[in-house]
Amino acid sequence: MREKTKAVLLKEVLEKENEIKVKVRGVSMFPFLRRGHSLLVSGTDCGQIRVGNIILYYDEGEIYCHRVFSKKDGSITVKADANVCAEPLSPEDLIGKVVAIERKGRTIRIDNTLGYIRGLFISRLSLFTSFLLNTYGILKNVIKKTEKKTCNEISEEV
Repeated sequence: MREKTKAVLLKEVLEKENEIKVKVRGVSMFPFLRRGHSLLVSGTDCGQIRVGNIILYYDEGEIYCHRVFSKKDGSITVKADANVCAEPLSPEDLIGKVVAIERKGRTIRIDNTLGYIRGLFISRLSLFTSFLLNTYGILKNVIKKTEKKTCNEISEEV
């Protein structure tokens, strides 16, 4: 309920102020967005959203920042860059669209043609990168377990 209140407040502020700044908290948009980056979010509606845009939205008690993966016949599907699965977005849950990213003291506008092309490319590439990130995580755990087991076997022999 608290997050829903935040979502409503964010929408109200966007109606009056045009843009707000929020901080990235999670890692689902890695490597494009990282924890601590600041996002400049602008008010928008579903008609202005395009594939590749990064949006802020409310879903099941949380506020998320994910990329628009597909848009067909008025329905929008969103996906985090580091996740494998995409999910539908209800239009009433849309809060706003990310128009700029602040990182390392620089502001990078993504609401221009270059930003759109980059977002479109990343939305398609994210299927592959999410697979690679998941595979890397699995391999890293297997290697850790193997190294630990090998170290234990060596210490038993000595």
